[in-house]
Amino acid sequence: SSVVKGGALELGLAGLCSPNKVYSNSGDGFAASSVKPPTYDNGIWSPTRTSRHIHAGRERENEAQRDDEREIEEEEAGWSYEKACTIPNLISFARLVSGPCLGLCITHDMWSLAVGGTLVAGFSDWLDGYLAKRMKNQESSLGSYLDPLADKVLVTCLTAASGLKGLIDPAVCGIIIGRDVVLLSGAFLHRAHVLNWRWKTWQEYFRVIETSETNRGGGGGHAPAAPMVKPIFISKLNTVFQIGLVVSAISHGAMSWPDGQFVSGLGYVTAATTLASGAIYIRMYAKGQLLT
Repeated sequence: SSVVKGGALELGLAGLCSPNKVYSNSGDGFAASSVKPPTYDNGIWSPTRTSRHIHAGRERENEAQRDDEREIEEEEAGWSYEKACTIPNLISFARLVSGPCLGLCITHDMWSLAVGGTLVAGFSDWLDGYLAKRMKNQESSLGSYLDPLADKVLVTCLTAASGLKGLIDPAVCGIIIGRDVVLLSGAFLHRAHVLNWRWKTWQEYFRVIETSETNRGGGGGHAPAAPMVKPIFISKLNTVFQIGLVVSAISHGAMSWPDGQFVSGLGYVTAATTLASGAIYIRMYAKGQLLT
């Protein structure tokens, strides 16, 4: 009896000193096993923590499922919030909206707003391109269309308004606006031709996101995404001349500076670069070098 009590006492003390060991009756007495029982919170099994692990795992699975569903919805729509609402695209969109507003300022003789707004809009044309190249994940296929579209809307509105006020030669206005109309019409016709003149919805027509099926070589029932447009140097140079022309014309209307001869000369130079850039665009399109 004393032996049994002594063994029990030793076992109790060993259990207190070594809680991570399991004791078993090997026939000759109690022996310690090196196998550790499963422990969680400081050596004590916790069903609450186990349930937290299960809940976290389910949350990760649900989040992954939501991501997959969002990607499918973006493929169906042809748009992506991340690709559409980039900083450069927002700047380009603001410039596009400013075109009609600045045109109204010119026709209503609000010269200060017209000059200041045109300078800011011209600066934004450089800024959005700079940010698209410098910032991560800011360059997009949508931006390659939105940027030149914003330029054309801005220049067209300012040129038309300046022409109506008699600040720019009507022939120069016709060349600038005519080239932009031809280029925009050509872009829409090219897209329709790529889609074989058939598309289910306008979302398909303006698709800018490739589907996973298209990337793997299958169509998946979706139209191909519109390709990136690479601007050419003379086109950017022409935009600088066009912005300079309308700023000079507006300034002449507001302060009679610079003089009319300077505005006329700049108008002819701008008309020449406009025709040259249009001819180069047509030539590049014919060779398949414009849309990549």
